[in-house]
Amino acid sequence: MTSCFEMPQRIINDNDAPLTSLIKPNLKKEKRSRISDLLFFLLFILLFVVLAVTLHLIPQLKTLKILGYISVTSHIQVYAYDPWTSELQPKYKLPTVGSPGPLALSPDQNILFAGIGASCLSYMVNKTNGDLKLISQTKLPDFPVYLGTNGAGRFLFVAFENLINLEVYAIGTNYSVDPNPTQIITPCNQPNFVSSISIQGIDYVYVVCTESEEIYQYVLDQKSGVLHLNSPGSLRNIKARGPMIFSSDASYAYVISYNSTVSLLHVNPNGTLDAIEQVSTLPKDYNYTVPNTPTYIQISPNGNFLYASNNSTMVTFLIDSSGRLTQKWFCSYYDSTFLVRSFSIDPSGRFLLAVGERNGTIERFRVDVAGSLSVAGPPLYVGSDSKQIFFLIS
Repeated sequence: MTSCFEMPQRIINDNDAPLTSLIKPNLKKEKRSRISDLLFFLLFILLFVVLAVTLHLIPQLKTLKILGYISVTSHIQVYAYDPWTSELQPKYKLPTVGSPGPLALSPDQNILFAGIGASCLSYMVNKTNGDLKLISQTKLPDFPVYLGTNGAGRFLFVAFENLINLEVYAIGTNYSVDPNPTQIITPCNQPNFVSSISIQGIDYVYVVCTESEEIYQYVLDQKSGVLHLNSPGSLRNIKARGPMIFSSDASYAYVISYNSTVSLLHVNPNGTLDAIEQVSTLPKDYNYTVPNTPTYIQISPNGNFLYASNNSTMVTFLIDSSGRLTQKWFCSYYDSTFLVRSFSIDPSGRFLLAVGERNGTIERFRVDVAGSLSVAGPPLYVGSDSKQIFFLIS
């Protein structure tokens, strides 16, 4: 069972404006009448706009084909996703030798990269039925905990479970991953997550290191696949855990931290980062019975809201024009076995689906225009040790 509520906002006391008591009653009545007429007119305009947008979206949603991919204990499950109801219909199951770990899509969404055991497998995606066709299998030195590509999809970044290495691999024109890394670096004792963004044609790469409380900053040589430290080489004294995501205009970055916060970072034109503020992912004086380590973060398709999950809670932030965050909504899972490993907002922006790692279910939330979440239906069982979900528009 799940509980959601709106975060309390500042209330303005009527005593803040004592001059209102000096207005004559008849002037008050006339003013209220004008205000009522204006509000009625604005409501009419709003209803007209909502109707027009709805009529525009209905044919798009009816023809929109969305595939959902989930990594489970012994296979990758492909689903047909209904953007009207958030229902998932099983379409295809790809058995794997070993438990799938991280999944990543190429920027053109043609290739699925899967970390399985101590290997990276590349699959061609059939966007008609979701089938996956193996292209290449690249042996890795250890079990990967992170896979991701640069903006052009020419290089693959890999971080490992038991090694301190970060490795870069070239991706061929046929999407196969070269078995020989272009670079092996050791930025810190335990690289956790890697994020990259392109600014004016230049790829900037960021490595989140939890133990040293740093984010290392690199510039990628797009020809050789070699990472060069930016100047300065790292952002220090930040309790980042990862992952890190960016605003649509690449002006701001957000990263979750072990101390149940989201850090707002400014992205400079040269790709370096400046810390602006940290915002809690929990309400003030919130009492919780299970650990609330932050696990995942995502921005809504319209860029207005940021969602962050702890192990057993979910929070919605409003993003203002300066990139700053304000807590708006908060959801708590009563099922202590539902520990959020990852979540994804569907391409329509109407639903958010959260994967429970321990109980093997997906919680579905409806997203309204104010960014609030409400339970959309009963949990869906997808399999034990579920790790990751993402959507692909076919």
